[in-house]
Amino acid sequence: RKAFLAGIMSESNMAAKRAKVEGVLKVLDAAGSHSYNKCLKIAKETFHELFYTNISQLLHNFPRDHVTSSGALFWSGEKRPPTPITFDANDPLHMQFVLATAHVTAESLGIPLPEDSKDLDTVKAYLETVTLPEFRPKKVRIKADENDKVE
Repeated sequence: RKAFLAGIMSESNMAAKRAKVEGVLKVLDAAGSHSYNKCLKIAKETFHELFYTNISQLLHNFPRDHVTSSGALFWSGEKRPPTPITFDANDPLHMQFVLATAHVTAESLGIPLPEDSKDLDTVKAYLETVTLPEFRPKKVRIKADENDKVE
């Protein structure tokens, strides 16, 4: 625990430090509640963060027409601009991700899986109640190329 906390405290990027602490608080909340639904909520929020928010932030920092300091298009060659993905409970891959994440979260927290944990209709009905935040760009600087001095 001390090493983990020391790692968080040594993080120089305040946004990253905050994200880690918020993640820990979410998991502690789920662990304290012993609720599988909290695990589903964490899983849907994780999907949203990884495939929508992070991609949207990347595209905010580097729009499709962004030009590097050398004058080349940032999204060229082997770099292709990603597309943010909005969670769709009717997409089997989205549901597989959410179910797998929820099950791993529950298992790691000692939360028993309810009998209906694999019933897609029940899971979808709950996931519909989980609202996700709209994307709001953050003021972050991302290293664009090897000449950029941003850490």
